Amino acid sequence: MFGNTPRINFQHTAEGTWGQFITPAGAVDFLLTKARLGKSGTDKERRLTSQLRPVREVLESEKLNFNQLLQRDLDDYRVATDLIPYLLDPKKNGPSFFPPIMAVLLPFESEKPIELFPAISFSDVIEDEQMSGLFWQEERAKDSFRIRRMWNQSQEELHEIKLGQVAWNDEASKLVVLDGQHRAMALIAIDRTINGTWEQNSGTRFRHFYESTIQEILASNKKRGKEINLDCIEIPVTICWFPQESQSFNNPHGAARKLFVDVNKEARRPSKSRLILLSDFELMNIFARSLLNRLREENPPFPLYVIEYDNPEYEASRPSSSRWSVITNLDFLKLAVEYTVFCNPNYLRDMSQKFIGRSNFKNMNERMRDQLDLGSVFPETLNAEGMARSEISNELFPHSKLDILREQFMKGWGTVILKVLGELFPYKAHISAIQKRKEKWIIDDALSSLAADAIFVGVGMYWTLKNANQSWAEKEKLHGETKPDIVQAWEIIGKQLSDFQHDRANFYARKTSPEVVSQVNSAFKIMNTHACQLGAILTISTIADSLNVKMERLIDLSELLISAWNSAISANITQNRTRIFIFDRNQERPLNRIAKLEPAFSRYFRYIWLELLCTDEAVATLNNHELSEKIQAFRDSAGFAYFNFLKKEQAKVIKRNNPTWNKSELEAESIKIETRELRKALKYWNLSSKDIFEDWLDRSKKIDHDSIMSEDIDTEEGSEDDLSGEKTLEDYLNEDIEED
Repeated sequence: MFGNTPRINFQHTAEGTWGQFITPAGAVDFLLTKARLGKSGTDKERRLTSQLRPVREVLESEKLNFNQLLQRDLDDYRVATDLIPYLLDPKKNGPSFFPPIMAVLLPFESEKPIELFPAISFSDVIEDEQMSGLFWQEERAKDSFRIRRMWNQSQEELHEIKLGQVAWNDEASKLVVLDGQHRAMALIAIDRTINGTWEQNSGTRFRHFYESTIQEILASNKKRGKEINLDCIEIPVTICWFPQESQSFNNPHGAARKLFVDVNKEARRPSKSRLILLSDFELMNIFARSLLNRLREENPPFPLYVIEYDNPEYEASRPSSSRWSVITNLDFLKLAVEYTVFCNPNYLRDMSQKFIGRSNFKNMNERMRDQLDLGSVFPETLNAEGMARSEISNELFPHSKLDILREQFMKGWGTVILKVLGELFPYKAHISAIQKRKEKWIIDDALSSLAADAIFVGVGMYWTLKNANQSWAEKEKLHGETKPDIVQAWEIIGKQLSDFQHDRANFYARKTSPEVVSQVNSAFKIMNTHACQLGAILTISTIADSLNVKMERLIDLSELLISAWNSAISANITQNRTRIFIFDRNQERPLNRIAKLEPAFSRYFRYIWLELLCTDEAVATLNNHELSEKIQAFRDSAGFAYFNFLKKEQAKVIKRNNPTWNKSELEAESIKIETRELRKALKYWNLSSKDIFEDWLDRSKKIDHDSIMSEDIDTEEGSEDDLSGEKTLEDYLNEDIEED
């Protein structure tokens, strides 16, 4: 029964109590054990500490496939300033304790993650090599890992005392922390500091967050005669793996992602971007990740580091307001997927349709099947999956066919979305500027390397440094604390900002005077929002829908429209003026007077994008009379909706200053103001003609004012902002329409 199989030596072993968690959705095996601090030794518990790995140390973030990303990135500053003192500093009442750290055994080939573990190659009952009479039921997956459960030889069954062992080789398996990564990092950092092993692993660059803090606490304790016996600090650890008979064994990385979401549902709410990265159960999320993965492949359309894909903030509709180096974030990519592949047809055919209320998922899923041309790649019935093609939806789809679904997405709308971000003139200028910063970034020490990582690598380093700087600034004001290294790294990032803004102005405006740089900065505060970017995506989606453009022609259409936009934006209106600032609300004659920048307001930005496509320069680039006529029809409809939106918003402003006015008075005054302002803007930017504008005005006057003003003007759209910016109503009423 035993002794006839070749013996395999495993580098690492953990011992404890084994168990199995079984639900209708699958099984997870686990071992309850512990890790320990202390000086270097050969005992299993201390060695387990050194084997716990944060994701960032087993996977190079720039090579990480987003389908393998497991967890929020570490906030090193919080670990160093909160958790480590909690463990080591005796200046508190009562004992310290960490709940169990949860780690999962995942397959690797050296430092590269692989999809599958080898199948179980040995399963039998064996006698322990060192203790005669102790038997184990053993399962072994070649040289990747070994599972042992104590066996009752006389009863020929598993022993009622559930002792177990998990053994693995580091080259083929790694223990990746799934839950409690901050607790784990506190343990790991202390272990590396007291044993001087920071240089022996890929986490060397993070020592600046920890080493001096730990050494200072330990030295202070020793000086006060309260030296801690680190050997006594033991942390509970749960090691998980997926049994071979479960489906998860064949997809351990995917199962680990699901476990992460499950165990964190009741914890601090993950950001929207983190949920998108982890979810395998919505096509919208999977397609959004496909866009990121394309940026990790050879010859990407633009660098990944201009996308914020791991913002810890739950709401992040303005990525550039907090991180100047990026043009957009993962939240936008998901919105772009939704408003192209899944878009409610009403949003594309009715320019006045509000983006509110419950989505019609039936229509959205029908559109998705059409936009991905699933009829060309799937039969009517997918026999192996027991699913009809007509049943495929955002949340119900054949997981075994995901590669085909991703490929169909990237053949059409996926590539279109990336082209908008990479080739549209404003975003191309931003990308060129940040690429220039990367080329000129001097990395001559660990701090400049940290700063560069925060901008060009991630994941999460930017937010860690930012939080560390904010925390230090507060403490420095109160106690005059010395500036730590990581704050100096943040200051390096700050010093790069002005150079970047100078470069961006040069690429975008071809001028770099302080006034122009300021104007460019103001314009990009709008252009780098979800509302503005989604307006461009919606415009392409609207035109493609009206022309019934098939998937294989979507890229051609998008390239044509992007070229037309670029012509319109950069063209000279007068000798000294182009349209590069057309989205800026701070211009002399602002066309954009949209106060709210949430995605729902993208329908009004769509009007501005359509207006640009109707300029003489864009029409010449399109060189297609039928296409231009369709675009102009959409422009007229969208412009009329935009005029009515501005009229309602202006009525709110007037009502706050004149609460006794009735609806007729409010409408008359708001029409007067918005007619003046919109006419000025159209003339200033050389857009719609006077005749077209008069048509909008006539149509608006013919609509019963009660139907226009029937909504509560204090709450409609949730907007309370004064669209006129810093100007007063009197300023608008007293200005004349100036001739150019």
